[in-house]
Amino acid sequence: MDALSPLLARFNLRAGTFFRGPLCQRTDLYGSAEHGHLHLLHQGSLRLQIVGEPEQLVTAPALLLFVRPVAHRLQPLPQTSPQLACATLSFAGGNTHPLASSLPAWLVLQGKQLASLEPLFNLLAREASDPAPGSQAVLDRLFELLVIEWLRRQLEEQRLQVGLLAGLADPRLAQTLAGIHERPGHPWQLEEMAGCAHLSRARFAARFRQVLGCTPGDYLLGWRIGLVQKGLRAGRPLALLAAENGYESASALARAFRRRVGCSPRQWLAENP
Repeated sequence: MDALSPLLARFNLRAGTFFRGPLCQRTDLYGSAEHGHLHLLHQGSLRLQIVGEPEQLVTAPALLLFVRPVAHRLQPLPQTSPQLACATLSFAGGNTHPLASSLPAWLVLQGKQLASLEPLFNLLAREASDPAPGSQAVLDRLFELLVIEWLRRQLEEQRLQVGLLAGLADPRLAQTLAGIHERPGHPWQLEEMAGCAHLSRARFAARFRQVLGCTPGDYLLGWRIGLVQKGLRAGRPLALLAAENGYESASALARAFRRRVGCSPRQWLAENP
């Protein structure tokens, strides 16, 4: 079962390359509520500084992945000529994206950790070093493919112990998650969710919380509200979004939205156009 594609189809990710070349001076990056950063270091070394974290020496080949906005500083080491390709990384829905919210805020992959990503890494490094017509679009897509391939490896190798990817890697919970993802408007009850996983209600609820870090009801609410936010940005009526996502009326959806997000759909859309 392909558990990753439905997620990426409903909540796609986008990369936007904004720099390629030598890192000549200290650079501070902050991100925003809507995007994080990707840095591909394909030559030389640099120091990575994050507030509250020990300074880290990073040597090529390396991938610095900031899934969520984290203020960080890149400091070139003298005489190492660090060469970088950098991009913004945004998941539709920002920090509410079900994948983004379940991943570490940042991580650094170096050396052997990049083995499974080596073909894409090398292709991206070559494109960054020797650009040709259409290079911007090529780099953007390659960055996106690099992240998707990394997500695929996490899922296949079950490296994350808690969160959505851990749930998708669990053979029983994956069945329930697939049902929720494919049919968000279905009137899901705990008994039916547990039945999809072939577990009793008590065992299912305990296992779900242990693996995903939340209750089944909280996950269902988060998934639905994420779809609603995506729909609001696309200009779709609230009443239609309510019907598609299991709510009897626009007012019922608005109440659930406020419980989850802390404001009304209209206010959220005004602040997140």
